[in-house]
Amino acid sequence: WVSYLLWVLVFLAKLVESYFFLTLSLRDAIRNLSKTTMRCTGEVWYGDI
Repeated sequence: WVSYLLWVLVFLAKLVESYFFLTLSLRDAIRNLSKTTMRCTGEVWYGDI
């Protein structure tokens, strides 16, 4: 019974850790993308579709 509780706690801790790791890395990428200015002038090969 205690062993099952320990397994659940370990899996929950790993889930929380991976969740925060993924959201923090995505948040920084989204922040960097929001600051960039887009300099696209259309597709070179296909033109303005």
